[in-house]
Amino acid sequence: MKQIFSPEGYLDNELPEYEYRESQLVMAEFIQDRLSDNENGIIEAGTGTGKTMAYLIPALKYAIAHEKKIAVTTETKALQKQLTDKDIPAAQKIFREYLGLDFKFALCLGSSNYPCRRRFERLLRKGNFEKSDMAHFNRLSNLFKEKRIFTFFDAEMPAYLWEDIGRDSETCDQQRCPMTTVCPFQAARREWAQADLLVMNHYLFF
Repeated sequence: MKQIFSPEGYLDNELPEYEYRESQLVMAEFIQDRLSDNENGIIEAGTGTGKTMAYLIPALKYAIAHEKKIAVTTETKALQKQLTDKDIPAAQKIFREYLGLDFKFALCLGSSNYPCRRRFERLLRKGNFEKSDMAHFNRLSNLFKEKRIFTFFDAEMPAYLWEDIGRDSETCDQQRCPMTTVCPFQAARREWAQADLLVMNHYLFF
């Protein structure tokens, strides 16, 4: 942990905004020890301590060394996005360039945040929408054609449209659905199974 968090350490070399904080190093070492000793730990730290890296790095090191999966849960989806868009890629760079290690991570959202291809096709056939909605449908259609995992955040659709397009767990046929091979939610679940780090919110975790 000292090599990573100390002045002129790995984080200092890679992050222009990095400032050494002793409390951050203490936190990282505390988490490393709790994981190594298979113990619980509770930490309270003020804003600006650098909590995210202080828990991410020791947790990931432990997960990789012991072939375990780590789950990080947050209060909000916005915090999940901050982790997956900014903090985790920075940690990934440190692991690759300085530790010779790599890991996979996945953003985990509730199933209603993923589109249902069958519901989308059904809505298009019905034609029960306004002409002004077509730009949203074209965007969604292009996302489906890319055959990648995408969510409500990527679709940027009004909530009233997403109600008719988002996955509905009560009506979903799961693996029996004829569109399961192109289903973003099923693809996401496969990604979760392969990931070393899962980023979810408290609601989904519990």
